[in-house]
Amino acid sequence: MEARTRCIGIFGGTFNPPHTGHEAVLRIALAEFGDRLEKVLVVPANEPYYKETAVPAADRLEMCRRAFAGFGQVEVSDLDIRRGGTTYTVDTLADVKAIYGDDMQPVFILGSDSFASLEWWKDADRLSEECIFLVVKRGSDEIPDAGRRVWVCQEAAPAVSSTGIRESLGHGDTVDGGVTPQVMWYIQRRNLYGIEQMTDMDVFSDTFIEARKRELLPRVGERRYAHIMGVADTARELACVYGVDPAKAFLAGLLHDWDKHYDDDGIRARADELGLVIPDEVYQGAPQTLHGLTAAAWFSRAYPEIPADVLQAVSRHTTGAVDMSDLDMVVYIADALEPGRHFEGLDALRAQVGKDSLEELFISVQAYWISLIVTRKRTLHPDTFAVWNHYATRHKLRKAQEGTPAPGDWSRKPAEALE
Repeated sequence: MEARTRCIGIFGGTFNPPHTGHEAVLRIALAEFGDRLEKVLVVPANEPYYKETAVPAADRLEMCRRAFAGFGQVEVSDLDIRRGGTTYTVDTLADVKAIYGDDMQPVFILGSDSFASLEWWKDADRLSEECIFLVVKRGSDEIPDAGRRVWVCQEAAPAVSSTGIRESLGHGDTVDGGVTPQVMWYIQRRNLYGIEQMTDMDVFSDTFIEARKRELLPRVGERRYAHIMGVADTARELACVYGVDPAKAFLAGLLHDWDKHYDDDGIRARADELGLVIPDEVYQGAPQTLHGLTAAAWFSRAYPEIPADVLQAVSRHTTGAVDMSDLDMVVYIADALEPGRHFEGLDALRAQVGKDSLEELFISVQAYWISLIVTRKRTLHPDTFAVWNHYATRHKLRKAQEGTPAPGDWSRKPAEALE
């Protein structure tokens, strides 16, 4: 039987916990066969028939959501958990067909170790008739020739062991590289696998902040890291001046350039992985404005404890919006005024902190950026015009109602100072 048009990938398992080996299997499968798959469902088992797990299904589901947050085409599904009882793959198949229709071709994604035991699965003959198996080698495993319809990936995934990870965690040993930081955060927060529960698990805590700093430095490099820390500190200072939550401002500043290290093709791929729908004029013409959106999208999935207004400020720091919150404005302004920026004209803007209202300072900073971008002949995000017109018009009307002229330098063109 040939594969039909609509291929739905199904990646099931206990995920106790989901580890970097699982992630590698899925990443390899998508890299080599993603163009044949409409989407992939990651489906944690409710009660595996072949093993017991002391970790509740709800926790394993939540860990999966964090582990696979950055994967495009992927949806973490609670199908098996909602059905309840013992989980059998044949029942998962029936539920998926009920949702997506009989014209759907199921493609089961699995490692070579699981594929080798397929003949012992419940209704294995039916699965073999109705499904395609997309197999990823684990370690040095060879793929047995069982006469089934099989897609075999060329790249092999590391042979990471869930049992080994659980044992290490139970003994208090480190599992560096075994699980991602966002999964480890959840394990510590929920006191899973017998590890000592960390009491300071707030996203505003030193524990969380220091962990993100450690990840940032190798991710973005020393120069960008210095800028990010300058923005975070400046955002906190501005927040204190303008009555905004300083902890939220610092966290948004810390996360705002998380994806800044990507080049144009890289940030487009990142947006695709996260399933973001981007207008073509931005996707092709201004891809470097996407890093705020991708960072916010990734963090919303990997660390859903981060408040929505913090992630909104991260997403808006490049282009702004017509309904900017005070926190949004603080992060936008801090990105320009942090002490590591040495462009001419910035000192004049810094001097207006506390003198101008927050919105007036935002308008002045936006005017600065627009002029700088135009002077350098770079592409403007199309939303920039709408944001500028909105706030410039509002500023002009407010000054007219007050009967006072607009400050002489609020729309000063910084490009003049650069010429």
